Amino acid sequence: MRVTMAFRPTVLMLAVVLAASDNIRDRPIAADRVLEDQRCSAEQKHCQKCGKAANGQEVCELCEAAFFLRGTNCAHIYQCGVLSDVVIGEGQANDVAQAGLVSSFAECHHQCATTPKCQALSFYIDGRCVLKDGSALKKMSFELGVKSARLDCEKVDDVVRRGCQLSRCGMCGEREGDCLQCRSGFIRNAEGKCEFEHDEDVEWPNISSPTYSKLETIRDEVARVVGQMTIEQKIGQMTMAIQYGLSPIDMKANYIGSYHEGGDADIGDNSAQEWVRLSDRYWNATTDVDDAVIHPLHGLDAVHGHGNVPTATLFPHNIGLGCANESALMREIGKITAKEMVATGVDWAFAPSHAVAQNWRWGRTYESFSQIPETVERLARELVTGLQGDPASLFLGEENVLACAKHFGGDGGTQGGLDKGDFRGRLQELKDTHVSPYFGSIQEGVLTIMASFNSWNGVKAHGNEFLLRDVLKRKLGFSGLVVGDWWGHEEVEGCSRFLCEQAVEAGVDVMMVVGDWKKYIPNTISSAKKGGITAEKIDDSVTRILTVKALYGAMTTPALRAAGIKERASPSQRPGAGQLSVLETAEHRETAREAVRKSLVMLKNGVKGATGKPIPLSTTGKYLVAGRCADNIGLQNGGWTKDWQGSANYPNHLFGRISESIYEGFKKATEGGGSATLYQIRDGEIPDLSSYDALIFCTGEDPYSEYLGDRHWPASMEFGMSAVGVPERQFLNEVRIKYPSLTIVTILCSGRPLYMNEEMNLSDAFIAAWLPGTQGGGVADVLFGKNDFVGKLSFQWPLDPCLTTQYNGTHGDDPPFSNLMLPIGYGLAYDDESPIPTLKVDHLRTCTNHVRTKTKI
Repeated sequence: MRVTMAFRPTVLMLAVVLAASDNIRDRPIAADRVLEDQRCSAEQKHCQKCGKAANGQEVCELCEAAFFLRGTNCAHIYQCGVLSDVVIGEGQANDVAQAGLVSSFAECHHQCATTPKCQALSFYIDGRCVLKDGSALKKMSFELGVKSARLDCEKVDDVVRRGCQLSRCGMCGEREGDCLQCRSGFIRNAEGKCEFEHDEDVEWPNISSPTYSKLETIRDEVARVVGQMTIEQKIGQMTMAIQYGLSPIDMKANYIGSYHEGGDADIGDNSAQEWVRLSDRYWNATTDVDDAVIHPLHGLDAVHGHGNVPTATLFPHNIGLGCANESALMREIGKITAKEMVATGVDWAFAPSHAVAQNWRWGRTYESFSQIPETVERLARELVTGLQGDPASLFLGEENVLACAKHFGGDGGTQGGLDKGDFRGRLQELKDTHVSPYFGSIQEGVLTIMASFNSWNGVKAHGNEFLLRDVLKRKLGFSGLVVGDWWGHEEVEGCSRFLCEQAVEAGVDVMMVVGDWKKYIPNTISSAKKGGITAEKIDDSVTRILTVKALYGAMTTPALRAAGIKERASPSQRPGAGQLSVLETAEHRETAREAVRKSLVMLKNGVKGATGKPIPLSTTGKYLVAGRCADNIGLQNGGWTKDWQGSANYPNHLFGRISESIYEGFKKATEGGGSATLYQIRDGEIPDLSSYDALIFCTGEDPYSEYLGDRHWPASMEFGMSAVGVPERQFLNEVRIKYPSLTIVTILCSGRPLYMNEEMNLSDAFIAAWLPGTQGGGVADVLFGKNDFVGKLSFQWPLDPCLTTQYNGTHGDDPPFSNLMLPIGYGLAYDDESPIPTLKVDHLRTCTNHVRTKTKI
């Protein structure tokens, strides 16, 4: 899932394409820098190479990575919507050294970076490949349905000879729909169709979705209703549209079965009352089939609580909860999240993530509990139970919502940690690492599973019938529904966001078409009537959808009511509907604070071999609290907080009266005789610290989510070389030089492990706080001795700037420069000896020429 933008550029400028492939150099570390003997002044923000115009005026010639040259200024790729800079590997001489087919939410076309030797770059327009030349650029518009770049095309003037666009086909005949040769990875079956080739005999566990109470009655009624539905009603139920731009009248007229919010959705004044008022209107936009009443479902990404509503209880992100590693806590977090969603009229949480992140270059690493599949399986299962209820007792009660296990198909294992990338591996590895976390949730009764954006060995998960139908639905016995991700179906070869027969055939039951339902629905109806989508597959999808709705209470008939299967109340009549007090319940916030305490991991506490430890701190001490994460609730929440990507610019009061920053927790902890003073870091200024007992230095990454959070090879993972890390590190260095004996405690807010060797050396104590959520006061509880540290690393922590992959103990696709790391399970308590010596420091912006280092720990 993601957010939407209001603007829709219709033509992509050539300069954007060229800049995207040029912006692959190292990121600068300061505004005043020299590259190729040409100095850029401080006024040239984000420019990497400067020159002079004929009139002597300074001009930018090359922007730094993630920016492109728009006129005379560097604009962030976010403004274009091309959400990822693609890095070309050094020394690779092939035509396309490394390419990323990067979809944009802002309606810019897909783009890829190529070497100078690349003869042609093509785009898929109106069913064929077209070259990237002047005439093609004029055709690259949203209305013409640009789908994706293709790299298998040969240049023949202004057209392309090769580039078969049939799904699964590598060579097409002259007649439409004629496939002469299957693509690599597919074989022709007895029916003459190309099917996914897998030559491994993998043993699957004997599991299935549980048998729910009165399921036979539900199945009989669902079969009866499906038999009476028109094709228009069926396709409508299989469609999920975004709420804005979709009226309740539209929903009812088109039989649309579900709707969702974007990551930045505001409903009126964003109060619980406004959310319920809107949800009521859509709940009543029913699809009526004979005596059956079918309500639409309302879903959103509740990644760490109800993040669309900032006054809700927001918990630490999954990476922190993985370090807490407590099953009962996870179940309670699920219960609280469900109650607060119910209070705002939402039915469906697109959570929890079951990703097993194997490369922390991935921008969604923080959505993963651990790099260990067993840990992910156990914690995700408990969260599912908290959201939906226990199938053995109270299941889908009035204070529960539907859960969604995501993203099925190896999202955490893509090469280079690239979002929407390709997991390349054997079926056995896919099963053991990336599918096994779903086993427990399926057994626990999760009713929805979201298909992943990524590919497996070049085949997109949304179009992979082997993965979705054969493995998930047949071998694993999953009886719920599969929902697509945001325009995920358009990633499938041969598809567009307006039609994707292959995704339906593959097993996606509900297509998330965002705002394109006006074209998607009639196109899909037309295809179904012509036999482009088999009736059997459509009926299977609708059967699954209505079964889930009946279990939830969103479908009712006289027979279901007679059997005691209740219709769910309208949103305004549900427990706590519209009440702010539900979102600000003291018990909810205390659970979140407990989660913060248990998620913190202390990596260092004093110098190795020295007597005395700085942690715990005294409540009567005098402390200066500084750094960008000290008093910024938006930053300490990270992505999926009020906005898809999150923001560090939100005022603290936006998060309600009982949310706390880390600094506010320190201030309250020292009210009994000590003090905590907040200091705003300024360039070149060092405060007088002679009277202070310690500096509490709270630093951290800017918030991010998918796309923008990816850090592509060969960029270093060193935080102190990043744009936000430079001033923070400079401040820390200058404090240490001026006050060599001052105690420095560093607290890091981050969505992944980062290379922080210099900061660790400069600090007496170092704590990984991850992204703690709205209850930052939990940090002070542990640092001041109220609660000891119990958190342990659920990911390896790099002590080398280029160590980023952990494929089950191997180095995956990144070169094995070093095995210098803190292991999973590492984490200090108060009385533990700190084993960390002075660490070797490598100041690297790029890993291209990095040399192997020796193990020190």
